[in-house]
Amino acid sequence: MKISGFQAVPDGSDESLLMISYTEDGGATFKTRKIRLEDFIDDFRVEDLANVGEDVEAFDGAVLSWSQADQYWHAVNPAIAAAPVAAGFTLGLTQKLLAENRQIGKTVFAVPYVYSDRDALAVARPEGGVERGRCQVVSLEDGNTLFVYASGNDFLTQTIQEGPIFLSKGEIYVIDEVVPGAIITMEEGGYGICEQGSGASVSPMPLLSLALGFNDSFFFAFRNSEGQTPGGTDQGWIHVVNGPIASTVNLQFGNGLPVADYDGNFQIGIELAPWEYRRLYTRGNTEYRLTSSQLCMAALNASMGPSPRFYDSRLIMPMTTDGITWPRSGFVSAQFPSTLVRYWNNAGFKGANNDGSFVVSPGAPIDSDSQDGTAAAQSDYEAEGATRYKAAGVISAYSGADSAGLEATPLLATKNMTQRVAIPCFVAASGDGGNNGIAVASPFAGSFRLYEWNPATGQAEVVTVANSNNAFIQDIPLARRTGSTPAANAEEQNVPASAMVSRIREGDNCIWTGTQASAGFNGGYVEATVPITVVVNSEQNSANSSTPDRFYRGTGGQQLPGIPINDDETLMVGITPFDIKAEIRRGDDGRFFRRKINQWNTTWEIV
Repeated sequence: MKISGFQAVPDGSDESLLMISYTEDGGATFKTRKIRLEDFIDDFRVEDLANVGEDVEAFDGAVLSWSQADQYWHAVNPAIAAAPVAAGFTLGLTQKLLAENRQIGKTVFAVPYVYSDRDALAVARPEGGVERGRCQVVSLEDGNTLFVYASGNDFLTQTIQEGPIFLSKGEIYVIDEVVPGAIITMEEGGYGICEQGSGASVSPMPLLSLALGFNDSFFFAFRNSEGQTPGGTDQGWIHVVNGPIASTVNLQFGNGLPVADYDGNFQIGIELAPWEYRRLYTRGNTEYRLTSSQLCMAALNASMGPSPRFYDSRLIMPMTTDGITWPRSGFVSAQFPSTLVRYWNNAGFKGANNDGSFVVSPGAPIDSDSQDGTAAAQSDYEAEGATRYKAAGVISAYSGADSAGLEATPLLATKNMTQRVAIPCFVAASGDGGNNGIAVASPFAGSFRLYEWNPATGQAEVVTVANSNNAFIQDIPLARRTGSTPAANAEEQNVPASAMVSRIREGDNCIWTGTQASAGFNGGYVEATVPITVVVNSEQNSANSSTPDRFYRGTGGQQLPGIPINDDETLMVGITPFDIKAEIRRGDDGRFFRRKINQWNTTWEIV
C-alpha cells in the first residue's frame, strides 16, 4: 500500500511521525492520526502499522478505517471508499438541490420491494413467488427520458438495464424485471408503484424518492410486523436504500433499544455504500427509530403467510411539524416526550377534550380516529376526512386501512406537497371511494384538474366530472367544510381544503361522467392551482390477474399488463413545474393569498 501526501510532524524527539489521513465512517469524512516510525520513508508498508486487522491487504489506493471498538485498522471496501467523491459531489449535489426544491418526482427513485407470483422469474421463495417483478410509472412532463439500473452499484457505474425510454406527459409505462434496490430515473419527473403479488387485498409498493430521504425518522409499524422467523406468518420488513454518500444505518425500538434480526444480531452500525439496498426486520407492531449518518430513503411492509400478502406498504417519511393525512385506523407518533399536536379536521370533528389538540410521547402513540385523537368518523378517504396536524415537535402519522383493502398511507408534510401529482394506475368504475377513488387535499383552497392518458391520441386529456349539484365541471374545487368561504381569518385557514372523485356519491364528492363512468380512469396525473397531497384507491387487474385486461406500453416495446392492485390506497407524489408554481403570500391580516394572473390584470385571492 502506498500513502501519498503525508507530512513529517516534529515532536521534539529524535523519532519521526507521519500524519496519516483515515476514515471512521466509510469514507464520508476523514481524520488525521500520527504514525510513529523509526525512519522517514516514501514507500509505506502495511506491515509498518501496528494493530492491523486481517482484512487489510497491501494494494495501492487502499483506505484504512480505524475501529475504536477493537483498536485496529481495517480495510474499507474500495467501492465505498471511492464512490463518495464522485457520487457525493456531482450526482449527490444535483439530487440534493432537486430535493430541496420540492421536485420529489425528479430525484432518483429506488425500488424498495417487489414480488411476483405470476411465474418463476428467478430463484423462487418457499411460498412459490419471486422477489422480482414489474414497476409501473407515469411521466409528469413531455420529452421525458427514463433509465433503469438493476442496482445501486450499476447506477454508480452507469450500467443501464433499460433505457433511454422517451415518454410524454401523462404516459404510463410498465418496467419488467426489476428487483429490490433497482434505481429508476426520470429526467423530467414522474412517479410509480411496484407489484407485490396477486389476489385479494393485494397492495402496490410505492417507489422511494431521494427528496423524501432523511437522517432520522420515528414511525409506527402498523400490522403483522411481529418479526417471526422466515417462513412464519407475520414478518415486518424495512427496506432501506442509501443515498449518494456512504453511510451507517441503525434500527432501534422507539425506546432506544436495538432491534435484533432473525439471527439475533442487533441491526446497528450497518455500513452502506452509495445507493446500496438493505432489508431490516421489525419485532412487533410498535414504534421504531431509523437513523442514518447520511441521507437515506426507506419504506416498510409486512408479509403475512403462509401465502404472502403484503400489507402496510408505505414510505417511511422525514419527520415534520406540519402535514395532512386522513385519520383512519392509524397512529400519530412523536419522537420527543409531551409533544403538543393541534389538528383541524375538514368536517370539524374533535376528540374528547374538544379543543382540537392532544399530547403524544414516545411509547404512547395516539390512535388518530379515537376519542383520544380526532374522533373523526369517515371510513374511507372522503373529502370531509382530510385532517391537518401541526405539532410543537416533530411527528409522523399514517392512515390505516379504509373500508376496502388492508393498506396504509403516510402523512405528507406540507413542505413536500407539489402541484402536478402522478396517477400511475387505472382507477376502475366500481365500488365506492374505498375501492376506486382519487382523494386530494391541500393546506390552501384552490382547484385541480384530472388528466387521463389517451394512447389513441398520444396525449393526456382533461376529464369532466359531475359535482354535488350534478353540474359538469373540469376545475374541481378544493374546499373547506367548516368556517367561512373564503376563510375569515388565519385560524380558519388551518382547516385543509379537499375533494374526492369516485364512482358513487359520498358526501359532496365528485363522480365520474362520460367514458370514465363506465370504463374507469386510465391513469395520468392531477394538476392543481395549489400544493396538494393525493391518495389513490385502485382495482387494476385485481380480479383478472391471471387474465389481465389493463395493458400499457412496457419493456421491449411490448404491451404489458398493469400490475395487480386490489382496492388498496397509495400516497402519490409529483413535481411543481415553474410555469404552474403558485405564488402564495401571507397578508397583513395573517391570511394567505394566491396571486392570480389573468390576461389583462393580476389579482390576489384568499386561499
